[in-house]
Amino acid sequence: MRKGLFMGALLLACPLYAHAAQREWKGTTEGTTSATIQYDTTAGTGSVQAMGQMCFASLEGKAVPTANGFAIVAHDGNTNCKLGITLNAQGDITSSDEGPGCITYHGASCSFDVMSAHATH
Repeated sequence: MRKGLFMGALLLACPLYAHAAQREWKGTTEGTTSATIQYDTTAGTGSVQAMGQMCFASLEGKAVPTANGFAIVAHDGNTNCKLGITLNAQGDITSSDEGPGCITYHGASCSFDVMSAHATH
């Protein structure tokens, strides 16, 4: 009987754990461009979308933890893009470091240079 209760508690906890593994931040890049950053720690994937008046950029790739946050790494067949994301002690994004290959993912009118973003959950 105890085994059954324990297993039932584990099964109920699994969806909560999976939900917690998906993190999201909303904030801004340069000027008035809005940004949404997502990181799924279970799947090891991440994405960034930036949208402004004359700008739309999207990046999806493998996400890997770093000493001060995480990095999103993508490859489009010819070019590599690495976007480093820095987190503060509260779990908010304070900056990003965009590698040289990332311009192919957003063109000249946009960037993934996140100025600040707050966790949504």
